[in-house]
Amino acid sequence: MRDIQLVVQAAREKPGDALGNTIEENVRQVAAMIRREASFGDLAKKVRVVTAIYDPDTGRVGWLKE
Repeated sequence: MRDIQLVVQAAREKPGDALGNTIEENVRQVAAMIRREASFGDLAKKVRVVTAIYDPDTGRVGWLKE
């Protein structure tokens, strides 16, 4: 619960849609955590963590700029 509260707090500081900003901020923070904490071993040079959001209404994936 604490993690999502930090995400919501960070998203509140951005202009625009609060829900959209919260979703994007969550995606960015989870990707950063994976990059920081995941152990990919020998695959580390081949793995790339990217950020995207799937929209179930349209079926489209929106890639986020990093």
